[in-house]
Amino acid sequence: KGVFILQSYLKGLFANFSAFAVDISILFEQSHSIVDGDSATVAELIATLSALSGYEIPSNIAITGSMSQYGEIMPVGAINQKVEAWFAISRLLGSPKDSYSVYIPTANAKDLVLSNEIIKAIQENKFNVYSFSHVTEVVPEILKIPMGKIEKDGKYTPDSILRRIEDRLEKKKEVEKDA
Repeated sequence: KGVFILQSYLKGLFANFSAFAVDISILFEQSHSIVDGDSATVAELIATLSALSGYEIPSNIAITGSMSQYGEIMPVGAINQKVEAWFAISRLLGSPKDSYSVYIPTANAKDLVLSNEIIKAIQENKFNVYSFSHVTEVVPEILKIPMGKIEKDGKYTPDSILRRIEDRLEKKKEVEKDA
């Protein structure tokens, strides 16, 4: 289900390309509980946009979220366990001087019950929990560049993720045409 939603969203993002000769397939085995949905859909989207644009995903973040084909974020199950697991991993493998963040669906924020240890880390700016309700909010936050939109000239906004992808794909198309 999540793969088809991601495919639909990506096709919508790149609908302005006359010949978008890229097919992306990602599959993570999953089991559903509490809320039926693919908690990795937003992470898969960000990984795909990172690969296409060349912008790196910081290693001090985690994200969970299911999404609609329009980029709207839906709640996921086991939100407390996911936040606690990322906190434990960041403490085990991370540097004590670094700050770590987790991004969760806004609809799940009301369900959070954080341990005193996590609350203390938040107060010390060593751990952050952010919520988001649409991919256009979180993608620029993580990749540190605006998402972009189609301008009057039919191209994406300059200095945006989508423009970078557009330019890279156009360049690849030119190289293939000349070959």
